[in-house]
Amino acid sequence: MGLAPVRSYEIYDIASRIRNALPGWKLPAKKDRASLTDSFFAFLKKELGGYPMKKRTAVAGTTADIAVSEEVVVEFSEDFTKPAHLEAMKARLEALKMWQGIILVVFCGPVSQTLRSKLDDFTNGLNNDRWYSSVKEIVTYKKS
Repeated sequence: MGLAPVRSYEIYDIASRIRNALPGWKLPAKKDRASLTDSFFAFLKKELGGYPMKKRTAVAGTTADIAVSEEVVVEFSEDFTKPAHLEAMKARLEALKMWQGIILVVFCGPVSQTLRSKLDDFTNGLNNDRWYSSVKEIVTYKKS
């Protein structure tokens, strides 16, 4: 049996700074996933300054919308109102299953509370899976 890697609290500081920055971010006029990624990436570059960041980058065998310091992944959903949206998000999270960082899911549009609840149940199940290494956080952000 191996030892779990020791992490500093910096990983939680980065995630906290990203969450705290969300209210100051202005949604782009075009709300597709690529536009949201580009807009938030430019905003985070200004907000977080010295942290290394990449957009649409390879992480754990999949592509993350934004990766910050190789510790935090930000995934976007522009619409979360249909069962297909839930299944797509579950597939994205499942693809990050073995990654050992925090995953922030940011909803930037309409959100079905029923589907959100089902996603919460899914991520809680992944968090309790002994093979799942990441710490998932789901952040709902909706700017009117």
